[in-house]
Amino acid sequence: LSLGLPNYTKASWLRKFTNKLLSLQKKYNFFLLGGDLSQSNKIIISSNFFGYVEKDKILKRTGSKINDDIWVTGNIGESLVGLKIKQKKIKINNLEKKYFLNKYLFPVHCPLGYKIRNYVTSSIDISDGFYGDLSKLINYENFGASLNIEDIPLSRQTKHLIKNRKITLDSLLSSGDDYELIFTANSKNSSIIKRISKKNNIKITNVGKIISKKGIYLDNKKIKITNKSFEHFS
Repeated sequence: LSLGLPNYTKASWLRKFTNKLLSLQKKYNFFLLGGDLSQSNKIIISSNFFGYVEKDKILKRTGSKINDDIWVTGNIGESLVGLKIKQKKIKINNLEKKYFLNKYLFPVHCPLGYKIRNYVTSSIDISDGFYGDLSKLINYENFGASLNIEDIPLSRQTKHLIKNRKITLDSLLSSGDDYELIFTANSKNSSIIKRISKKNNIKITNVGKIISKKGIYLDNKKIKITNKSFEHFS
């Protein structure tokens, strides 16, 4: 962990920061090894995380096959709604406001990947947007994706916002920070994947199939992605 701190940084801020860092280490079982402390014009926090995985147990982005099922964990787009609320672009009741802000400010990663690694063919996390990350997944193999719009996993609250035209499905599927998983698997493994997800209380949804025709098709219509996913170096 590296910190750049300005002169006006107070000891009270450092206490709050280190206490929160300690609680997160205990919660997620990681450990601080070191880092640099520097003076800067504003607060800068930079961290690098290192982990390990057993040999031949890595979930790769490559490996999907034509006719594989496409699965998604959790719900899509809730972080974007939280961001819009934070930006005061969406106004909703306080209960729903709290729900979406928590999705944006305190995302919870999906821990399913390691548990299903023996039954899936490829996987990617939704950090830069559903459309964008799905495009990366299928482009590795030069395949396409056929999706069913009715199967896209949306929460009741999000569907309500779409119905009232406060947000569009296209924007929800193009925005990041969901930290859910897209993964592909042979249909013969669907039962065991469902069983594992149910045992671990993780929502999964079969949203479509891998196809040979390039592109992403929603209800058999090729979509033109108007809102590109986040690109780090554009």
